[in-house]
Amino acid sequence: MRTKAFLFLTLFFLTGSLAVNAQDIRIGYTSLEYVFEKMPESEQIKNDLQTYEKKLQDHLKEKYDEFEKKLEAYQAGANTMAESVKQTKERELQQLQMSIREFENKAQQDLQKKHAQLTDPVLDRIQDAINKVGKDKGYAYILSGEGAVLYAQNKEDDVSELVLKELGVNAPGASAPTSSPSIEK
Repeated sequence: MRTKAFLFLTLFFLTGSLAVNAQDIRIGYTSLEYVFEKMPESEQIKNDLQTYEKKLQDHLKEKYDEFEKKLEAYQAGANTMAESVKQTKERELQQLQMSIREFENKAQQDLQKKHAQLTDPVLDRIQDAINKVGKDKGYAYILSGEGAVLYAQNKEDDVSELVLKELGVNAPGASAPTSSPSIEK
C-alpha cells in the first residue's frame, strides 16, 4: 500500500512538472506552399518549368510523329517487301519505340532536376527565414502546416507572414491559409 502511494505521488509530481515545462514551449506553424507562392520568383519558376516541359513534350511529339510515319509506311508496303527488308524495318521500328521510351524516362528525370535546380535556392532562403523567425520570436518548433498539425488554439502562431517579412516579400492583403492549424503550448 505504501509503495502504491509513493508511486502515485511520484507520478503526480512528474506530471505536474512536465505540464509546467510544456507551457514554456512555443510552437508555430507555416505553410511552405503558401510562402513559396508569395515569393516573387515563384511565377518565373512556374513559367520556366512550363516552358521546359513544353520543349520536352514538343521533342517527344516529333519522335512519336516520326514513329507513326515509319509505321504507316511499313504497314502500307509490308505485303510487297522482301523478307530481309521487312525484318530491317521491324528492327528499326522497335529501336524507335525503345528510343521513345528512353526519352520519356530521361525527360521525366530532366524535368525533376530542372524543378530542383529552380526551387532549391528559394526553398533554402525560406528555410533560413524560418530559422531566423523561430530564433527571433522564441519558437521551440515551427511545424509545416500542410496537414502535419491537427489543432490550432491561436492564429498568432502562424508564422507564414513573419517568414515572408523576413524574406522581404510584401504580400498585401494576403492571409495565410486557414486550413493549416497549429499547436499552442
